[in-house]
Amino acid sequence: MRYIHLNIIIAGIFVLLGGAGEAQTPAPAPAYVDAAQRSVVLPKAVKKVLAAGPPAAVILYTLAPDKLSGWIRPLDADSLAYLPERYRSLPVTGRVTGRDSVDAAAIKKLAPDLIVDFGTVNPSYAATAGRTQAATSIPYVLIDGALQASPAAYRSLGAIVQAPARGEMLAARSQALLDEVKNKLSGLPASSRKRVYVARGPDGNDSYGTGVFTTEVLAPAGGVNVAEGWGAGNLSAITPEKVRDANPDIVIALDPYFRDVTSKTAAWQQVPAIAAGRIHVAPRQPFGWLDEPPSVNRLIGLRWLAGVLYPDRFGDPRPAVRDFFRTFYQAEPSGSQLDKLVSGKP
Repeated sequence: MRYIHLNIIIAGIFVLLGGAGEAQTPAPAPAYVDAAQRSVVLPKAVKKVLAAGPPAAVILYTLAPDKLSGWIRPLDADSLAYLPERYRSLPVTGRVTGRDSVDAAAIKKLAPDLIVDFGTVNPSYAATAGRTQAATSIPYVLIDGALQASPAAYRSLGAIVQAPARGEMLAARSQALLDEVKNKLSGLPASSRKRVYVARGPDGNDSYGTGVFTTEVLAPAGGVNVAEGWGAGNLSAITPEKVRDANPDIVIALDPYFRDVTSKTAAWQQVPAIAAGRIHVAPRQPFGWLDEPPSVNRLIGLRWLAGVLYPDRFGDPRPAVRDFFRTFYQAEPSGSQLDKLVSGKP
């Protein structure tokens, strides 16, 4: 009887363990809920990731460059010079976002395991994700691209593309950059904040009004946007006289050629900040530091801009720039490259 009871016990254990030596049915992959609250079943292995747009390409490059399918559009020679040689020849894949229809055949030909979009999360981008996923059967996730949410984005994306250690490291470094700017500007009186005109385009007559650029970049850097009361989003047809009357403390040019324009245009020379030489060109390599595209490249742009506005609080920007390039871009800029970057010279 003891042997019978023992056999029953062993059999019970065998059943509880699922049967030693038998093939087990793998548990289904857990669904991931993305920033648009879409439930997406992730692939078991992620070896290649397609970026849906330029912001996604930048964060994926910093996180898992060997898994990035390619650049959204060709990078110019100046930008490529600031990237490791092995990533300069990545193919150009084109963008998924910004289209009404899905080129399913082209996407399938690239054979990604996963599609990632990074940036604004709204019904339009969610619809693009759903439409593309349905047409290609490739999982497609949206990640919130807000600048202050960069640490969370890295942690989430690191888990998704199966690079959790690097994702956690970049999350920590992102938070450190955000905290440095916040802490060094702590206690800055509202009355002492620099008033800024941000000149977009080669002629400088476009700018940013109220909206994401002001709230995510300019305001955290301690700046007050003189164009904030002129409208929302991208503004155009701004005259030099309007800027002159606003009398900003500093002008930030997003296009390096605008500085040349101001030196040859009498109307722009009537802007006191420009006449006094208080115009700074935002660096653009390998990606725009303040925009174009609005991705994690703005982290070092935020640090640079805060230092331009308040040099006494931040000091020499070159050590921070070198560290960012090493950590995020996995590149080692030379001394002359650093000088060129922080000077904003063409």
